Amino acid sequence: MATERTVLLLIRTSRPSFRNPHGKVAFAVHASFLAAGYFLAATGKNALSDNPPIGGEEVGIEGWDEQVGSYDFLYFATEMGQKKKFLVRCTVIGEFLTIDCLNLEGQQKEPLYLSIRVKDYLSHDENQISNYGELYKDLKGLVKNLNSSILAKLEPNVGSSGEGLHGSSAESAIRIQVNNPPQNLGVKI
Repeated sequence: MATERTVLLLIRTSRPSFRNPHGKVAFAVHASFLAAGYFLAATGKNALSDNPPIGGEEVGIEGWDEQVGSYDFLYFATEMGQKKKFLVRCTVIGEFLTIDCLNLEGQQKEPLYLSIRVKDYLSHDENQISNYGELYKDLKGLVKNLNSSILAKLEPNVGSSGEGLHGSSAESAIRIQVNNPPQNLGVKI
């Protein structure tokens, strides 16, 4: 399951730019899937293609907000030797962001669904983009809502310890990356 701390760390590490409040919540949804142990296979139009990527290669976040009114992500996970693919679509409907998640490989035929009032989770300073921690007034509540409504139903055997599908803490993996940045990027932490 995702934790608030891990989700915020993933958001900070990704350093996304946002065009609107819905994008801020959609990116937190994306970070929650990563924190829960899923890998990103495609974003935007590529996630919705008739022939989605099946090679199992991770991709970056490029194109995650290319479509107007929706944010689309294709994730994969390997559990007990089986590859699973999940399509997550975040759709803007007025002041709400609806989240639909469909298991493309499994027995789940109906998508999991969650509707979020965006302003319930964002700070009042709409222009705040320099400090990602101050973007969200209730990130903990958002992550808890995602965990109980969607993530727990996708991975029922995973506890709330912050460990994802792969049995290792996503937070530990991120900490290793942040504490040991590649030398050629000039990153100072």
